[in-house]
Amino acid sequence: MANAKISALPAVTTPASTDEIAVNQGGTTKKETRAQLHTLESGETIDSVSGVDLVLERAGAGDITIGANIVTIKTTLAVSVSGPHAIGGSANTRFGLDVAGSFTGSGTANNAMQRFAGALTGLSGSTSFLHGMIIGNTIVTQTASENIAIISQVSVEEPSITDNLTGDITVATAVDVVAAPTEGEVNSAVRIRAGSIVCQAAALATNATTGFLYIPTSAGAPSGTPEAHVGVVAMQFDTTNDNLYVYDGAWIKVAMAA
Repeated sequence: MANAKISALPAVTTPASTDEIAVNQGGTTKKETRAQLHTLESGETIDSVSGVDLVLERAGAGDITIGANIVTIKTTLAVSVSGPHAIGGSANTRFGLDVAGSFTGSGTANNAMQRFAGALTGLSGSTSFLHGMIIGNTIVTQTASENIAIISQVSVEEPSITDNLTGDITVATAVDVVAAPTEGEVNSAVRIRAGSIVCQAAALATNATTGFLYIPTSAGAPSGTPEAHVGVVAMQFDTTNDNLYVYDGAWIKVAMAA
């Protein structure tokens, strides 16, 4: 075709991946497909003018898909849409963020499905608290003539174990507190600062084998001074003499009998 001004050329529809585009390479006009033009070589980057946002957006229906290789983000990540979101699975309209998927362990001794292990450093003025994690959702119920069975901040299910071992699972538990801190003036593995503590949702059957509250025992009378916690007392059972002890400035006991 004869030479023409760009402004005089007809507008194209959305080009297909196989449509060819002219490229001036080293003074020679060559062609490549739209798909080739969008392919980055190793080490190349997509960037925008300084101070201007770079936007990747799919026009119309469909998804933006990142390939199977590892994606590394070297700056702050903010997901501005409220959800639903999913990691490891499809977004579920029942959950704001659903962390799902399947994972096979490395074959080493310790494995987990999710791990949170950051490093928090306090600065001068950080005096109210330093927490590894805060869970502080707000919940607004629907406006309806309905009842809700339970509302909670955290719900922990049993781990749904499929036991394929020929040996034993030594301990299975829904929550495992591995260790307690020792650096505080007062230390505890779990601290409940308000509210009642309910250990069962219903009465136990007389022949029940699980669902009990277990307390520490000793083979003989206790003699140590428990760490002081305000408003509570330590409890211990002497299995040798069948005495139940509590500490109230000194150990006091109640003799137990069958």
